[in-house]
Amino acid sequence: MLLRSVDVLVVGAGLSGSMFARELSRLDPDMDIIMIDRLADGRFDRYHRICGEAVSDRAFKELSMEPRHVRNRIVKAREIWPGDIVIEENANGFIIDRPAFLRSIHDEIRGKVDIEQSSLRSLQRERDAIIAETSSGDIRCSNVIGADGAFSTVRKNLSSDFPRQTIPVKQFIVDQPSEEGTIEFTYGQRYAGGYSWRFPCGGMSNVGFPLGCGDLPLNVVEENARFIPIGSVDPLPVSNALLLGDAAAMVNPLSFGGIRVAMLSAQKAAQALAKGDTSEYQRWWKGCGFSNESFWNAYQVSKVWDDDRMTRFMENFRGGYGLLGLTRAMLKGGEDRMVAKAFMHSFRYGW
Repeated sequence: MLLRSVDVLVVGAGLSGSMFARELSRLDPDMDIIMIDRLADGRFDRYHRICGEAVSDRAFKELSMEPRHVRNRIVKAREIWPGDIVIEENANGFIIDRPAFLRSIHDEIRGKVDIEQSSLRSLQRERDAIIAETSSGDIRCSNVIGADGAFSTVRKNLSSDFPRQTIPVKQFIVDQPSEEGTIEFTYGQRYAGGYSWRFPCGGMSNVGFPLGCGDLPLNVVEENARFIPIGSVDPLPVSNALLLGDAAAMVNPLSFGGIRVAMLSAQKAAQALAKGDTSEYQRWWKGCGFSNESFWNAYQVSKVWDDDRMTRFMENFRGGYGLLGLTRAMLKGGEDRMVAKAFMHSFRYGW
């Protein structure tokens, strides 16, 4: 049964979907937009808590948006590496309450965008439109936006491509305080190219690591799991369907940072669609620093390093990530040079 016809169907009401709907409704108030999400109420909140919730100040500035629902202010990042190497750098950002942040966006766009709890079942192309079969009926849409996460139904229906790697992670909210203002990362061969993290979460801590690579923390209040898609995917083979954020595997392979690029991809896609030229969005992604292939290449190399190899590399930076350490690593050539260049690039595009 055909439920309705719309200009734009947004699948997924998380960060990228919500920010897309917000931006497009601002740019073109006459656009008929419906945003659907399979999760409702408590399940929606729980799913969107499965995240470190760290957002850089730069991300909000790019969006011309004031930070909302801030749990903690971040001023420092600490990295703990094998060989007793500890690096501390200034960091400027926030820990947000992501479910509250999302609900504030939904409240802002309600009345401009229809928001419904519904699941996408399938998509079928029909001339210049797409028919979406959902759990609440069929929708004929001129454009479809896939903002539905690592295992995107939009992507599966319109493309045979998939992320180069999807990494399962465990996350815990623990009833222990973290050092205020500090996000902490611990690296080692046990994390297989990833890391364990410890972030402030109000008066508690947010702790996590790749599945099977860490120890169960004490005083667990909540335990969650999710998948991080990395390596990006090819654009969808139709001009009236776009993928955003995790659905497009835009997460940085070195830092695993995905919030900033999810929100920025939403903004760029909305701007392109409002202009009637979705190819502008694809050109942005191909040419921007977030999609730099050096991140993937460095991840592929460093994920098989053992602790001794990590120590030898990080000795270049024992005094911090400055020009001297970068020069030492570059002069060594080979893997050191490749990974060092990606590290430096990641400071700008990592989170």
